[in-house]
This record gives sequence, structure tokens and C-alpha cells, in this order.
Amino acid sequence: MGFFEKLGRLAVLSCLSLIVRILLISCVSVPVFAATTTTNTLPIRPGVTERFVLITPDHPVASLILFSGGDGQLRISDHGDIRASKNNFLVRTRDQWAAQGFQVAVVDMPSDGAERDSYRYAQDIRYVAEFLKKKSNIPVWLVGTSRGTTSAASVSVKFAVDSLFNGVVLTSSILDGVGRVTEFDLSRINVPVLVVHHRNDGCHVTPYALVPTLLGLLSSVPVKELITVEGGNDSGNPCEAMAHHGYNGIESVVVQKVSDWVKAHSTH
Repeated sequence: MGFFEKLGRLAVLSCLSLIVRILLISCVSVPVFAATTTTNTLPIRPGVTERFVLITPDHPVASLILFSGGDGQLRISDHGDIRASKNNFLVRTRDQWAAQGFQVAVVDMPSDGAERDSYRYAQDIRYVAEFLKKKSNIPVWLVGTSRGTTSAASVSVKFAVDSLFNGVVLTSSILDGVGRVTEFDLSRINVPVLVVHHRNDGCHVTPYALVPTLLGLLSSVPVKELITVEGGNDSGNPCEAMAHHGYNGIESVVVQKVSDWVKAHSTH
């Protein structure tokens, strides 16, 4: 074997060795996300049930009850398949929230279709929160997007004197028309509130210009903050999931910002 042939073989072996070392380092440094997903159906009232998909990671830091937009109907099957509103911002990012260390409950509407702003519905969600508390004694947050903010705001107002809920996150809040969050007595809320909105949200019932009004009504909370996001993709109906309204293309950025804030303001 000639000198140059030996030199070439040594160079190849050296390169292979380097590649193997890089791969080994990558395998060691990338965390493994482990979680258990279950489908839960709670009997909440005579003849009425509340179903939700629950994702529980190892050692969760807080529980998030996620309220989707639209009519809230996810049509969760017995096996946990979400058959409606799959593209909703909170629904499609549910695993990202769990990867952040949160126990995630993706709630369907009650089987009798109780209205989002009704006391019956608020009590139903309270049962879900109690279930989560028994499973993991960690803070419980209400997180809504679009029409889901009506749910989150309504529940937090109706049970403001209850210590069961530890915080609220409102993303793409309904600020005009039926179901607007500003029609509730938001001064009753006394837990941390995070408001998230896309600066260019084009939906007619979620105008960015009305966000200051929402913040002003949160007069009793210990801490509140507005996170304004920009960029991403804007496609289709401006009130749907693939528009700026649904944080299309910037999901991971929004999840990270919200997760950091929730963790910083969670207390048992």
C-alpha cells in the first residue's frame, strides 16, 4: 500500500471517528420527552359528562386546562382521538405544552352543550380542576384562545374567591361582539393574568386596538402582562387557526413565551 493511499485511509477513518463522536454527543444532550396520554370522562351532572384528553409528563410543574376556540366542540372519541378543531392553536400545540413540563387537559364541551359563560359550565370545569389537583397537587391555570377566552374568563370570574385556580392566560381574546371577555366583571379576578395577542390579528372580534381596554379592567390581579407577537403566516379566514389569529408559523415562539411566564408566576 502506497504512502498516499495510507494517508487517504487514515483521513477517512478520522472523519468517521469524528462523526460518531458528534452523534454520541447529540444523543446524550437531547432530552427525551416522556408523557402519558389518557382519555377521561367525568360524570359532572345527572346524565351529563365532561371529556378531556390528559397529557401528563414526568414531574409536571403546573396543570393547564386548554379551551379551544370556535364552538369548543372537539368530539373526543373514547380512545382520545380529537375529531374536530384539530388545527386550533391550543389543540395542535398540546404536545408542545406538555414538553414544557405542564400537565395538559384539552377539554371538550360538556355532553349537554352548556354555554361557555354559564354557571353550569364553570362548575363543570371546576370538577376537571379538582380532578387534576387530586392527580397532581400543582398549580392549575386556565388557558383560552379566541372563543376559548370566553370560557377562561367566565370560569375565573365565577370562582374568583376559590383558591383552586392559580392563573389565567388569554390568547387572541374576544374583545367585541357576543362572548367578549370585557363583558365579565374582570375586577373580580385576583390571580396572575397573561394576555397574548398578535399585533396583526385580522379577526373582527379580536382587534388588537381593544387590548388596552382588557388590561385596564384587570384591576385586582397581582400581576398582569401583555405579550405582543408579530410575524408568522396569515392564511385563510382571518378568524381561523391558520391566520395570524391562530399564531400560524410562530407556535413554538408563543408556547415558549407563555410557558416561561406561567412558570415564573406559578405558586402552590
